[in-house]
Amino acid sequence: MAGGDFDGSTNSDFDLFVSWSDGELTIYEDVGARGLGKENQLKGPNGTWKHARVIAPGEFGGNLWEDDVFVRWSDGEVSVYGNTRADALGREYQLVPPG
Repeated sequence: MAGGDFDGSTNSDFDLFVSWSDGELTIYEDVGARGLGKENQLKGPNGTWKHARVIAPGEFGGNLWEDDVFVRWSDGEVSVYGNTRADALGREYQLVPPG
């Protein structure tokens, strides 16, 4: 799990990115004192995302919110999914090839 700003809102709530043990990816929008917000399934259960070891959202692109997702995979590869939105995983860019 990791927090970011995937819906681009300017409120003080953050969004929660969850990678489940079966490989499913989910973003919950506007998590705050009221609890979890809207649930968005980015990917259904799959074998690829079972191999994600570290997930770190941040602001690495040209906009002003934390919507880029860095992933270190079990084989040593590092990827970034730029401009991930609350309802869609961003484009993958490989930063470090598999070891």
